[in-house]
Amino acid sequence: MTGIFKDALVSLLATLAKQEKVRQGERVKAGLVRTVAKGTSSGLRLSIPKWLSR
Repeated sequence: MTGIFKDALVSLLATLAKQEKVRQGERVKAGLVRTVAKGTSSGLRLSIPKWLSR
């Protein structure tokens, strides 16, 4: 692969990588919104330990 074809392929792959990076960020943000709405942090339920709530 040389010349114009190589440049076009590299540009295409770079564009796809950039789009995937944007989508990944959107998925992370959506997941964080879901966890905050559920009252969790990092997917774990937040609760007061039994020994502290006495």
